Amino acid sequence: MRSLDMAMILAAGRGERLRPLTDTVPKPLVRVGPWPLLDHHLIRLQRAGIRRVVINVAHLADRVEDHLNKGHWPGLEILVSREREALETAGGLAKALPWLQEGPFLLLSADIWTDASIEHWCARQWPGGAFGHLAVVANPPHHPDGDFVLASDGSLHNKDDAEGVSCTYAGMAVLSPELCREISPGKSALAPYFRDWCRRALLTGEWLNARWCDVGTPERLEQARRLFEESNA
Repeated sequence: MRSLDMAMILAAGRGERLRPLTDTVPKPLVRVGPWPLLDHHLIRLQRAGIRRVVINVAHLADRVEDHLNKGHWPGLEILVSREREALETAGGLAKALPWLQEGPFLLLSADIWTDASIEHWCARQWPGGAFGHLAVVANPPHHPDGDFVLASDGSLHNKDDAEGVSCTYAGMAVLSPELCREISPGKSALAPYFRDWCRRALLTGEWLNARWCDVGTPERLEQARRLFEESNA
């Protein structure tokens, strides 16, 4: 059993649906309130006591690295995993895994905004062995069918394999290195792995009781900005 002190931020995506903004601005550096999305995550990780953060980059990678080099994040060791072409969510994680072998780690998608606290996740004592624990939210309008069903005992099931209230992955998870070693090198997405791990009863979950937005389109970017203003009103 151990608490969390490592994290990875998935930040290599192109942001096609946010074009033309992301033609010149990397999606992780799109601003919500006074800070880029990436900084929102780093601020929360710093406050939670995370000591090492791995960030993968691909599209406009120089811009992201320059931004990180100009920042000041006391207590955070920031490692950049650079990809010649974006390896997607699973491929990027597999490439960066050698930096995350010491124990369970927090995985965050750079293109979400939330005011959720992560301190309780970081302080929790997580088990050994292969496991994953996902934050989920009520299905948003752009994803009405959801991804999973969260059972009353906290187990996650594929939505076609169980009855109950469906939910959507919130882009935030705790994963063990033992589980992630199953990911094959190369370009691939996490969703098929999540579905397989669900079938094998390796995933649990909990509701993310906080403001949350998947910043995937101009409309949802404006929604995130409104939510930020609400949370700081």
